[in-house]
Amino acid sequence: MTDATACPVESEHAGRDSESSSIAPWLVIVNPVAGRSRRDARTWRAMAQALRQAGLAYDIEWTTGPGDGKRIAATAWQQRRERFLVAGGDGSVHDVVNGLMAAQHAQGDLASPDPRRMPTVVPLPLGTGNDWSRSLDLPSNPAALAAIVRRDHAVPHDVGRIDFPAADATATQTCWFINVAGAGFDARVIERMPARTGRRPA
Repeated sequence: MTDATACPVESEHAGRDSESSSIAPWLVIVNPVAGRSRRDARTWRAMAQALRQAGLAYDIEWTTGPGDGKRIAATAWQQRRERFLVAGGDGSVHDVVNGLMAAQHAQGDLASPDPRRMPTVVPLPLGTGNDWSRSLDLPSNPAALAAIVRRDHAVPHDVGRIDFPAADATATQTCWFINVAGAGFDARVIERMPARTGRRPA
C-alpha cells in the first residue's frame, strides 16, 4: 500500500477556523490506493478542497494496508469520535463499518444503544465501483457532496451481521455489512476482474 507520506495533500487538521469549535470535526479515513489511478488521486485532492471551501473541520487518517480502516475506526469510536468520511471504495466503507460495529459490540453499546451517540458515515467515492455511494444516490461532484456533508442531516441505516461458526480451534468470526453480502459466484467474479476494469463495467 502507498505510504501516506508520499501523498501530496493538505495538513491532517483542516478547516478548523471555519467551523464552530463546539462541533466535533469529521474524521476522514483515506485509502490512498483506492481506484488505483491518477484520476482517483486528483479526485481526492478536489474533494479535500471542496470540504475546506464548505467550511468543514476535519482530521485525516491514512490507511496503510487491508483492514487498517477497521482499526482506525474502532480506535476513533473508543476516543468518542462519531462522524466519519470514508475516502475510498466499498472495501474501505466495509472496513470502517466493521470497525465501528465491532467497537460498539465490545463496549456493549449494541445491547442498549445510546440514541445520543450514533456513528455517522459518509462515503467519498474514490473506488472502482462505489456501489454504496451509488445506491444512496450521492453526487460524485466534490462540491455537491461537500454541501450534503455540510447539511449534517443523518438518516438511519440498517447494518447486517453474519456469524461464521468456529472451526476446530478457530473462534467464531463476526462480519458486518452495510451494502450487500455474497459468497461463491460473485466472489469468483471479483477475483477474476482485471485490475484496470472501468467503473461502469465494475
